[in-house]
Amino acid sequence: MKKLPISAFIICCNEKDRIYHTINSLVDLVCEIIVVDSGSTDGTIEYLKSVGITPVFKKWEGYVSQKIYAENLCSNDWVLNLDADEALSEKLIEEIRHIFNTDTLKPNGYKIKKVFVDPLKNKLNSFNPYLHFILLYHKSVASYQACHGSLYKDSVKMLDANNKPQQLKNPIWHRSKVSLHQMLAKMNDYTELQATEMVQKNRHFSAIRSLIEIPFTIFKYFILRRYFMLGRAGFHDSVCWAFGRFIKQAKTWEKHQKQKNGDQ
Repeated sequence: MKKLPISAFIICCNEKDRIYHTINSLVDLVCEIIVVDSGSTDGTIEYLKSVGITPVFKKWEGYVSQKIYAENLCSNDWVLNLDADEALSEKLIEEIRHIFNTDTLKPNGYKIKKVFVDPLKNKLNSFNPYLHFILLYHKSVASYQACHGSLYKDSVKMLDANNKPQQLKNPIWHRSKVSLHQMLAKMNDYTELQATEMVQKNRHFSAIRSLIEIPFTIFKYFILRRYFMLGRAGFHDSVCWAFGRFIKQAKTWEKHQKQKNGDQ
């Protein structure tokens, strides 16, 4: 089947156990796959080369910097942004093909639903927790460049706020979690970036907000974001997300105090 004029780009580091899902979902759909690696040592590089992909090395400088760099390497105007723990569903592949096979295709951005895959059950259930992001887009209407200057807000933005992205129906499978240990380690690094940026922007969090953050976020994730679909594991994840929101505020307060006291 003919490949579409789309460049898919991925940033990664030590993702051998998950990135093969990503590559397998792309290999027959897009005509270019760009992988920017920040120093994998687990066999990711060897795997990519075995399937004909030569990754580009870039020292880790934050999520946004890596994404912008990868986006700029894409030779096609249409690009598809995936993380190394994500894969297109078969129905989404069919939907994207249908869009590109119509004569009315115009430059635009498309939001796609990312559905969380429970690592304990490993079932592809579209009713699991999900979020929507602009992932497929024409570079003339959307870009990561709009996030330039942020350390952690690695989302695509429409260049014209009045130009609204369209919504695709079918999902991407998101295998974001390997274990609670991995989840908390990643959260620790991420909240460090968030707190650093909050201090740089002189942002503060009130004591009252810190007090209510944990119960509010548990409710938000477990009920509103449907983590109850995952049962007890979903409750554990909701508590972890709440802890992440709280620790971001605690780190921000701590950094402000050190700055106030002249302690670098």
